[in-house]
Amino acid sequence: MNSSLPKHGANIIGLYEALGQPLHPNPIDFSVNTNPYGMPASIEKSIKDGAKLIGQYPEMESYTLRERIAYKEGLHSKQVLVGNGAAECIFLLARFFMKKTVGIIEPTFTEYALASTANQSPIKRFILNNNWQLEVDKLDNFIEGVDVLYCCHPNNPTGVAYGNETIEDLAERCNRASTTLIIDEAFYDFSVEEVSATKLLTTYPNVIIVRSFTKMYHIPGIRLGYVLARPAIIEALFRYQPPWSVNTLAQEIGLQCVADSFFEEETKHKIANERARVFMELEKLGMDYSNSAVNFYLLIGKTKAEIDHLIIYLLQNGIVPRHTYHFPGIEGIAIRLAIKDRHENDQLLHVLQRWRADC
Repeated sequence: MNSSLPKHGANIIGLYEALGQPLHPNPIDFSVNTNPYGMPASIEKSIKDGAKLIGQYPEMESYTLRERIAYKEGLHSKQVLVGNGAAECIFLLARFFMKKTVGIIEPTFTEYALASTANQSPIKRFILNNNWQLEVDKLDNFIEGVDVLYCCHPNNPTGVAYGNETIEDLAERCNRASTTLIIDEAFYDFSVEEVSATKLLTTYPNVIIVRSFTKMYHIPGIRLGYVLARPAIIEALFRYQPPWSVNTLAQEIGLQCVADSFFEEETKHKIANERARVFMELEKLGMDYSNSAVNFYLLIGKTKAEIDHLIIYLLQNGIVPRHTYHFPGIEGIAIRLAIKDRHENDQLLHVLQRWRADC
């Protein structure tokens, strides 16, 4: 496959151009894994009313939003840092751990490696097998060889959730090895099962959690994420963060996100129902997929050549997948597809049915 392929989703034109395909007149972007049902009405109103806020400087360290997040999570505001997207949070952490040896449980979000490399940290990778399940007892030697370990839970791009007992076991093993465990929970709120590791913060000072408002609340253009950690780490991260990093409108929208728990509950159950329906249809087609607990999944091919052919076929039929050629441990054997609304999922399924018939 073309080495100029986009390294992230949400780049429709870039993907068509890289693969030499004419742009479909009405493509549906299944590479994007934000909420398919859009943002809640409360946030739409905040955006419409937000013009008057643009003339005001934001709170320097997002104090009010930090207070609200802390209250919701049962923490102190000194344990919360709000960032200009989870990406900024990841880069701030990489700066804090500059030159430390970083371990990454793969396949996973590629920004951990990019941020660590930018901060001169050597990287070690642990590739998951067994349908991308996390078998913690196999990690002891790996953990002892790194200063920092990244674990995405639920995982991106597989969608697999490892379970709270597994994550606590991982935290305990990291603690014994004096290794910092960074848990990326960008998609935790899409899981019907409880997968938050917040309670570990009181027991394990080596645990750091990164989260995003982007995915659940469908606000990728706003850029809003946060870090949960012990106060000493948060204080250090603030020293690296530029002043006024989180704009006034983003802070106001963040307050709405924290308050709107009904929207979150409604979304995760709608996603779960639609995911179960899509998976049932994929099984009828004899297609393999990852055991996802969230709003996206991997559609797994028998060979890379089969996936190469499928990507082109999907693009020609107006379906935009997320390729996996840049993910260690997958490297093109699958594509990532979002769970969309019923109508869009049906369009995908119809295209897959035709592809199966044509193969």
